[in-house]
Amino acid sequence: MDVPVRITYHQQRSSTARIRDGEIVLRISSFAPRREQERHIEELLKTMQKKLPKQSKKVALSLRSVFAEGEVLLSTGACYQIRTKQGNVSKYKVEKLSSTLILIWPSSELEFDETQAEQALWKFLAKDQIKAVEQRLRDLRQDWIEENFRKVRWRMVSSRWGSCDKRQGIIMLSVKLLLVEPRLLDYVCVHELAHLKYADHSDLFWDLVAQKMPDWKIQRKKLRGYE
Repeated sequence: MDVPVRITYHQQRSSTARIRDGEIVLRISSFAPRREQERHIEELLKTMQKKLPKQSKKVALSLRSVFAEGEVLLSTGACYQIRTKQGNVSKYKVEKLSSTLILIWPSSELEFDETQAEQALWKFLAKDQIKAVEQRLRDLRQDWIEENFRKVRWRMVSSRWGSCDKRQGIIMLSVKLLLVEPRLLDYVCVHELAHLKYADHSDLFWDLVAQKMPDWKIQRKKLRGYE
């Protein structure tokens, strides 16, 4: 299978690999001797090539289709009509008019750039929907756990749906969760809220998750179908 490979070197003791945007990305330890680096590359490539067939079956969460469909429905329950127009702007930007989002692209450009348009829309939706997700988290933790979060942050990642800094009370979520089923968004929120009490994935942690979401295993399996 002919898949592009990107290799970077970082100042960590371990080497890692992931599949992102259709390419294999290797992060190799700069501390390792040259021969060990080569061994890391060879072994990681073998591992990633085995994962590629499974990865290709996953559904990519993208906003590009909304420009043709003219509508986007979010896991928070919000629904927006999408319109595009050219205007006197230097870069792609989004303006909100009631339930319509107007994506304005530079009149100096001859063609509509879906990549830049999608980036602008993700950025807007992350800011627009942060309060809705904060409220979702507050509703989920009510009458369930005493621990509370202090802040919620979006991350533009697909390799990790969420994380929790228990000490600082910060929950980080992938902005791509805005495009999954509402129940899957709830699963990730419950998962990260439970980490406010238990930092690990011990039996106590999963028992706590099950108290709030008895079918968490089903939701986790569904979530693995996305990238």
